[in-house]
Amino acid sequence: MKKILLVGPFPKPITGLSLANEVLYKGLIKQNDVDIINMSYSKFEEVVGGFNIYKMFYFLKLNLYFFKSYKYDSIYITIGQSFFGVMKYALLILTGRLFNKNIVIHLHGNQLKGMYDNLTFIKKIIIKRILSMANYGIVLSNSLKKNLTFCLKEENVFIINNFIEDDLFISDIEYNLKNYNDLRIVYIGNLMTEKGIFYLLDALNMLQEKNIIFKARFAGNIDGDIQEKVMSYFERNKDLEYLGVVRNKDKKDLLLWANTFVFPSYLIEGLPLSILEAIVTRNTIITTKHQSLNDILDEENLFFVNKNSDEEIVNALLKQAIEIDEQKILNNYNSIKHFTESKFVSEVEKILHLK
Repeated sequence: MKKILLVGPFPKPITGLSLANEVLYKGLIKQNDVDIINMSYSKFEEVVGGFNIYKMFYFLKLNLYFFKSYKYDSIYITIGQSFFGVMKYALLILTGRLFNKNIVIHLHGNQLKGMYDNLTFIKKIIIKRILSMANYGIVLSNSLKKNLTFCLKEENVFIINNFIEDDLFISDIEYNLKNYNDLRIVYIGNLMTEKGIFYLLDALNMLQEKNIIFKARFAGNIDGDIQEKVMSYFERNKDLEYLGVVRNKDKKDLLLWANTFVFPSYLIEGLPLSILEAIVTRNTIITTKHQSLNDILDEENLFFVNKNSDEEIVNALLKQAIEIDEQKILNNYNSIKHFTESKFVSEVEKILHLK
């Protein structure tokens, strides 16, 4: 039985990354001896990868656990995408290398190489030295490999697609009960400025001004700095509803209620888990362009909108109000129906057992 250390964020707060780590832990403990170090910062913040003095002391405290790395055969790290997001794992990677452990870094995004390219010369040397100490790397799709091949050999960088929770896959009966006659819009994810949330909210106000009949429901964390502004939209528009954070059956019920999922993020994203969840619950996808989507889905089955454009979101939703194309919905489902929890866990486990 392998002794494995998982290091990264776990719920709460709930994000695609913390959920992935939770699923991986539950899968690995069935046949391995697994410990975790939870790197979640307890307060949800809008600034992704932001640095402050409180975070510094919080993660320095967690670093005290890293000296126990000698106990494990493999160390799995969901690495960050900012300078600080890498540096907070530096001590663990260094001690793991010192004790000749199998170090696996898993990147759940598409910003690491861009961050590296913009660093000063000295910081580039530091980041590359740290990351190159890993034995293997994992990315979510082929176009994301460049984020790790600058520091690891290409043959040591593996592609493991994201997964959809088993409970979200729907039956034929549930599919046949979905309503495709009325426009039902859903957004699930953290309500953040960089996720394009205000462009979507403005688009829905514009839709209402055009007397288009629709309902829209939102779920996810809201950063305190923008909460008042976000909630003002829900107070002014009776067709909008904010549900807070949803999980398990509540999330599935919400996705079953909907027929159109909107993802207006202007961040450089990896492979958004929320889009995959919307696909398996048979929703149309309206999204900004992200490289990984083209790796796994046919462009013809998605409705792409430009970043930072409420008007393009409105136009895409107007097409949905006229007719929802169920064939595109089915095509997307067939492309990812094999993205299961068990496949995800099994593929990660193989890499953890390589050394």
